[in-house]
Amino acid sequence: MSHFFKPTLTMLTAMLIFMSVSVFGQRQCGTTIKNAKNHSLDDISKYKRNSGNFQDSIITIPIVFHVMYNNRAENVGVPKLLSQIEVLNRDFRRKNEDTTNIWPQAADVGVEFCLAKVDTNGNYFSGITRTFTKETVFFYEEDNIFLTDKGGKDIWPGYLNIYVCNLGVNKYGVAGFSSLPGYDAYEDAVVMDYRFTGLFGELLSFNYAAGRTGTHEVGHWLNLIHPWGAEADSTCILDDYVEDTPQSSLPYMACNTGSTCGSVDMSDNFMDYHYDQCMNLFTKGQAERIRLTIFNHPSRTFLLNHTKCTTAFDSINIATVIENEVELIKACNQVTASNEVVKNADVTYVSATSVSLFGGFSVDKSSNLSVYIEPCI
Repeated sequence: MSHFFKPTLTMLTAMLIFMSVSVFGQRQCGTTIKNAKNHSLDDISKYKRNSGNFQDSIITIPIVFHVMYNNRAENVGVPKLLSQIEVLNRDFRRKNEDTTNIWPQAADVGVEFCLAKVDTNGNYFSGITRTFTKETVFFYEEDNIFLTDKGGKDIWPGYLNIYVCNLGVNKYGVAGFSSLPGYDAYEDAVVMDYRFTGLFGELLSFNYAAGRTGTHEVGHWLNLIHPWGAEADSTCILDDYVEDTPQSSLPYMACNTGSTCGSVDMSDNFMDYHYDQCMNLFTKGQAERIRLTIFNHPSRTFLLNHTKCTTAFDSINIATVIENEVELIKACNQVTASNEVVKNADVTYVSATSVSLFGGFSVDKSSNLSVYIEPCI
């Protein structure tokens, strides 16, 4: 089921009215601040370029969302989270509808994303964890969001962990931040304010309604930095280690353009600070840097051989609650289930041999369960 949609004129009008009363000014990214102190930025050119099928393969990255909420508004729904994945898939594959031909080096990165289907034990998993927290705001320069015993949630190794929470954006101005490859494993993740997650988020401002905060922060997680380098610097000395992104010295706010280092700056790159509607590309050089990182960096090579996005399992055990979702779960051997199906869920179990329902399994009156025995294809 697709949750990607176009706004109607009525919706746009309502959003613009909301924007006019929003107190939020400018989105900022906390990645540079966090990582400049703790991480030595890699010159990826040291990696070998003959990494197997480096050029042609499509790499699929499994995502687990950790929704951290203190109130109902922060408990972001499934459609919003799925829309964030759709935005990522469009932007990283250059299938976004706002592509332009201004920059001939604009490129398809060859990376796609999926909601994980198995947990760390190999059991069926919805791809989303939800944790009530007493923390009203998570400050981006602290690590408590990554620690269960500090009101957060421990990292799940082997996934792209995306935390959705309240970052206090009106106070701190930071809509998201990310680790870079090689950062401490316990905080190797992307963190986003719930109001900037997915299409239209909670609509803090229409200018950030297209899910590009996620695109920007996942770009960091895959080893891209801002076009101006580790920090803004008027000397034009710092760089982003990508040859085909023009040298620049400062971030571009709103939808401004300009030239800071003797050539036109690529302010519409996803790694700049533009409004969502004014950023639209990654470059060939950025795609190469990302793919070299995945094929070579010890913290990212797990992405090459995982099976967390599979839709047809050998055997699968389903123990987690499925609620308000449409799910088709297949196994080439056996399906065992001890879960609850609730809140308008529509679930189908398909197995080549047997489906076993154990104690604790139930389907509420608002939901539907279908079971089929058929060959695995």
